Amino acid sequence: MAYPPKIEEINEIFGIRYLLEAKAAQLATPKTTTKTLQKLEELHKRMCSCTTPHRDYFFLNKEFHINIYQASGWNYLCRIITQLVDQVHAFRSRYPFRSEDFRSFNEDHEKILEAIREKKPEKVGESILTNVRRGFETLVMVYRQKEKLDNFSSQGKEV
Repeated sequence: MAYPPKIEEINEIFGIRYLLEAKAAQLATPKTTTKTLQKLEELHKRMCSCTTPHRDYFFLNKEFHINIYQASGWNYLCRIITQLVDQVHAFRSRYPFRSEDFRSFNEDHEKILEAIREKKPEKVGESILTNVRRGFETLVMVYRQKEKLDNFSSQGKEV
């Protein structure tokens, strides 16, 4: 059985993702077609309709991001990013988003879409980076909360 990566590995994975995803988004921006933009807008709409944390949001979010990067035409880069995202998903499944995080992620996605519509690669890269960083920060926060609960529970058992 494969185990999700440790928090130290998640930190490393996100450090790499910051670089690769921002670059992929910048490369994709001038190549994004109307059809791709429509697909992204539909995914965004579906994510906005999610009212509670659940698996659907994670998969829609992944599809949203990967569709952006695929527009770059850099297939190998997209495969590497997908592998990194999949590693985080294995970890994230144990530490899901909180309901209040959805609004922030969806607002980030709207800014990403706006920058793509404007064909501003730097702005798209910055918006992607903001969104991916927010994902990391919320993941670490939920992880630490769970770690405290686990420590509290194990101390209670020893008494």
